[in-house]
Order: sequence, then C-alpha cells, then structure tokens
Amino acid sequence: MMQKILQSIEIIAPTMATVLIQGQTGVGKELIARAIHAMSDRYNKAIHRH
Repeated sequence: MMQKILQSIEIIAPTMATVLIQGQTGVGKELIARAIHAMSDRYNKAIHRH
C-alpha cells in the first residue's frame, strides 16, 4: 500500500494538478501533502499574493 502511495506522489508532484487528500484523522495526510510539495516544481519558488 505505501509503495503505491509513493509511486502516486512521484507521478502527481511534477504536475500542476490540484490534489484532494482524504482520510481519517491521524493517517498522515499532512505527510503526503508535504511530500507532494517537496517533489513539486513549485517547491523553491516564492509565493506571490496580490
């Protein structure tokens, strides 16, 4: 199961897709979100808010 999640992160991270992460409290959704962000092209770019 974890291997499939990691493979999905590698596929999703370089895209500009919006991702909805669902699951019960305490299952590690925030860890998945951080992994996607860390592997994304946007990771080292500044956020510009207007």
